Amino acid sequence: MKNLKLSTLLLLLFLLIESCDLPVVDPVFNVLTLEVLSETQISGTPGETLPPIRLKVTNQDNVAIAGVELKVEVSSGNVDDTQPTTDNQGIATISWTLGDTPGEHTMDISINSSGNSSQKVTALVTQSSYALEVLSEPQLSGTPGETLSPVEVKVTDPDNLPVEDVQLDVEVSSGGVDNSQPRTNSQGIAKIIWTLGQSLGEQRMTISIPNSSSNNNSEQVTAMVTQVSYNLAIVSGEQQFNATAGEPLENPFVVQMIDPSNSTAVSGVVVRFEVVEGNASFAGGMSTSVPTNTEGRASATLTMGENVLDTVIVQARLASNSQVISEPESVQFSSAADRFTDERDGEIYQVVRLLDGKVWMADNLNYTLGGSWCYDNDPANCNEYGRLYTWEAALEACPAGWHLPSDEEWREMAKKYGGVDDDAADDGQAAFEALISAGTSVFDARLGGYRYSNGIFEGIDDFGDYWSITPTNTTGFAWYYSFRRNDGELWRNTFGTKSNGLSCRCVQD
Repeated sequence: MKNLKLSTLLLLLFLLIESCDLPVVDPVFNVLTLEVLSETQISGTPGETLPPIRLKVTNQDNVAIAGVELKVEVSSGNVDDTQPTTDNQGIATISWTLGDTPGEHTMDISINSSGNSSQKVTALVTQSSYALEVLSEPQLSGTPGETLSPVEVKVTDPDNLPVEDVQLDVEVSSGGVDNSQPRTNSQGIAKIIWTLGQSLGEQRMTISIPNSSSNNNSEQVTAMVTQVSYNLAIVSGEQQFNATAGEPLENPFVVQMIDPSNSTAVSGVVVRFEVVEGNASFAGGMSTSVPTNTEGRASATLTMGENVLDTVIVQARLASNSQVISEPESVQFSSAADRFTDERDGEIYQVVRLLDGKVWMADNLNYTLGGSWCYDNDPANCNEYGRLYTWEAALEACPAGWHLPSDEEWREMAKKYGGVDDDAADDGQAAFEALISAGTSVFDARLGGYRYSNGIFEGIDDFGDYWSITPTNTTGFAWYYSFRRNDGELWRNTFGTKSNGLSCRCVQD
C-alpha cells in the first residue's frame, strides 16, 4: 500500500513538471543570461520615477527561467525592490526613482549567483527646462569687503510654476558667497549672500541650473566696487604754540574717522601722521601710523625739535589704501615751541620772536653761577624776576646757542617799538609800554631791581635794568637798558658799573 502511494506521488510530480511552461532554475546545470529589455540609456529629471525597467533571464538553451532572484544597486535615488524575482516568463520589472543630483545615475543589475551575467542601466538626470530669474537688482554697487543684501533668484517650470528643491551653482569672480550650491524653497526661491572681494571695479556673480535644457538656465549679477569714503576730522590738538623745544607737546594730535552713510565711528582704519614742515618727530621718526580705535579716533604725540618758534606742520591722512579714501583727503596740525629748556639746570624759558626778527627770551635769566644773586638773597625773587648778574658773570650766563645781546641788538630791537630815549621823541615811552610785562610785544620785561657792588639791593618793581655785551669806552662800565616805571620810559645807559648786579635777557644765535 505504501509503495503504491509513493509511485502515485512520483507520477503526479512528473506530470506537473511536464506541464510547466518554464524549467525551474537549477544553478548546477544552467548557465543563466541577464538581458535588459528596456532602453539602457535613459534620461529624467531629479526625483522623477522612470517607466518600469524590464529584464529577462534565460539559460544556455535560450529558455526563459522563472524564480531567479536578481540583485539591484543604484548610484542615486531608490528602487521599489532591490531583489526582484523573475516571473513565469523569466521577466522581472524594476521601478527606479531618480536622485536629486544632476548628471549620470547608474543602476547595476546582477543575478544573485556567481558566474552569471550582469547589466547596467544609465540615466542622465537634467533639470528639465526649468527657467531661472533674478528677482533682486542685477546691477549692484558696494565697497571692498562689503556684504551685500541677499541676492534672490527664482526657478520655474515650463508652466511658470515655482519649482522646489532645485540645486543651483553659484560662482563669483571675487569675494565669496555663503552657499555655492543653494536650493530653492517651496516658492522656488533661493537666496545668496555675497561678500565682495577687495578689488575695485566690476565683480560678477553667475548663477546657473546644472544640466538644464532651458535657454534661461543661467543669470548674472554684477557689482561695481568703489572706494570707501569716510569723513576725516580734527578732534583736538591743533595750533599748539606754547610748546617746549625738545619736549613732547602737552596734548596729542587727535583725529576721528566717521562713516557718513550712517554717522558711525570707523575703527581699524590706519591714519598716518607725518611732519611735512619744521623740525619735530614722532618717537624719533618723521611719521607714525596709528589705527583708529572703537571711537574711530587715532592720536599721536609730537616731540618738538630744538628750534624754538619754528612752525611745525603735521599732516594726518589715511595710510596708503587703494580701497579707502577720506573727505577731506588730509587735515593739518600746526605747532611751535615758544619755550625751551636750559639743559644745564632744567629751567624753562618762554621765548618770542620780536619785530627785529630775532628770537629773545621772554623771561629773565635764572641760571646760578658765581657773580649772581637773587634780589634780597630771597629765592622767591629769583623765581619771579630771575637772577642779578655782574657784567662778567652775564657774559658766561646764557646757555649754548644763545648770547647776551649787544648794545646794537638792544637798540635796533627797541626802535621797532618806538625806540629808547635817545632815539624817540617820547623818550622811550612807546617802547616801554610795548616791552614791559603784559605789553603788546610779549617781551614781558620784569622790573627786578639791581644790586650794588656793596651788596645793597634796590629798585624792585621800579627798575628793570638789563646788561648788553658791549662795554663802553670808560673802563669798568658797559651799556645797559633800563625800564623805568616812574617815568614810563625805556632808557639806554652808558654808565653800567660792571660789578653791579643787573638782569639778563639772551638772544638766540
